[in-house]
Amino acid sequence: MSSADHVVPSPAARVLRSSPALVAVLLLTSLLSLPAAAQAVGTLRGIVIDANGAPVPGATVTVAGGGPPVSTDRGGLFTMKLKPGSYQVTAARKGYAPESLKGVEIRAGGVKDVSLLLMPAR
Repeated sequence: MSSADHVVPSPAARVLRSSPALVAVLLLTSLLSLPAAAQAVGTLRGIVIDANGAPVPGATVTVAGGGPPVSTDRGGLFTMKLKPGSYQVTAARKGYAPESLKGVEIRAGGVKDVSLLLMPAR
């Protein structure tokens, strides 16, 4: 066998190979942290409607301190993932007065449903 055929394992590889218990602990720790990481956010979902109760597609929904705005779909629906906390949610669309909800509470792993009513702009 030539020296080019001989691969020297890294120190980390030697430790992992010599300690199956350490590998098991590392694997278990990483698997247990997945549910906690998945629940580090909550879901805000809602609908934007007009004075007649019709959905408002293409409305922009913003959450102060909650990341980039989203647009409502054809049914006036939207969904956002947010860190736990209290937020102000605002919906706006051309031809309508903006509407805001204050104190919208998002809990880790929870779902908060909201409705925003847009009235015609004056």
